[in-house]
Amino acid sequence: MPCEALRGVVREDQVTDAELDDLLNPATFQGDAAGIVERILARYDA
Repeated sequence: MPCEALRGVVREDQVTDAELDDLLNPATFQGDAAGIVERILARYDA
């Protein structure tokens, strides 16, 4: 379970194991996609 490494610093009453797994799932990670698109469009408009 990928969340095991974070459990030492994030309490389960703050974020559950299932929530950590969802946050660490690369299939759902969007990162800074919105920021990247904004920078591309700003350069295109310029």
